[in-house]
Amino acid sequence: MNIGYTPSQLTENDVILEKLNDIIEYLSNHPSYQVYAYNGGFITGTLTYEIANVLNSANINVADVVVFNNGYYGIISEITETTFTLTAGISLIGPQGAKGDKGDKGDYGTGIFMYFKPIAQDLYQIDMAYVAKVSGRELQNGDILFSLYDATLGNIAWVLEQSGELRMAYAGSLKGPPGAEGSSGLSTYFINNRIDSGTTSVSLIDITNVDNRTIHTGDILISSHPDSFGECVVVLQRGSSTANVNYIGSLRGTQGVSVQSISIKEV
Repeated sequence: MNIGYTPSQLTENDVILEKLNDIIEYLSNHPSYQVYAYNGGFITGTLTYEIANVLNSANINVADVVVFNNGYYGIISEITETTFTLTAGISLIGPQGAKGDKGDKGDYGTGIFMYFKPIAQDLYQIDMAYVAKVSGRELQNGDILFSLYDATLGNIAWVLEQSGELRMAYAGSLKGPPGAEGSSGLSTYFINNRIDSGTTSVSLIDITNVDNRTIHTGDILISSHPDSFGECVVVLQRGSSTANVNYIGSLRGTQGVSVQSISIKEV
C-alpha cells in the first residue's frame, strides 16, 4: 500500500534518525542483546533503576538497551536481582525550535511517542487512544512512534501526514534477533543399581527420572539401591545401553559412636 511520502519529507529528522541508527548498529553488532521498555521516565543524574518497572524483564541482562517513556534510552552496565545501572541516559527527542524575535515559543522538535498497539510493515492507521502523549504536545507530522505492544516491542514508525490525516510508516525495529539456545547443563540422577568403589559401568535402563534428555558425560548418578544407597559415580562415556563411570564417593557420613551409659562421679 502506498502511503504517499518521499525521503525528502524525513530530512528534518536527521538528528534523531542518526541516534536511532546508532542503536540499530549497536544491536546488529550484539545480536543477543534485547530492548526493554521502562514504565517511567529517565531522571537526570540518576543511573540506577528498579527492574520491577521494566516490562517483560525475565531475561534482562548487562548490555541490553532500556527505553524510557520520556524519550530517553540507556545501555545497562551493571545489574543485580532488583536493580540495573546504565552507562548514561541518552535523549531521543529532537531539539526544540528557536524562540522567535518577539519571544514566541519555537516549533517542537521531533518527538518520540510510546504506542501501546502493534507496529508492523502492513499497518498504517494510528489509533490515537493508544498513543502516550506528552502533556501540552500533540502528535504531529515527522514524529516517531515506538511500540510497547508485546508482539512488536521495539518496532518504530514515522508519523506522516497524508490528505490531512496522520498515518504511520514502518521504519524498523530496535529489537535484535533471539540468541542461540544454550547447551544443556549437567544433571544428577538416581540409579537403581548397586554401586561401590569397583563400579566402572552401569545400565542406562536403571537410571530414573530422565525426561526429554539423554545422559551426558559429567552427569552424576546416585545409587538408590538398598545395599549402596548414597554411593555416587560420574559418567565418563555414554554407550547405547550402558555408561562408563568412575566412582567418586558416598553421600552417607560415617556411622556415629553408640553410647550405652554415662557415669558422672562427683569429685
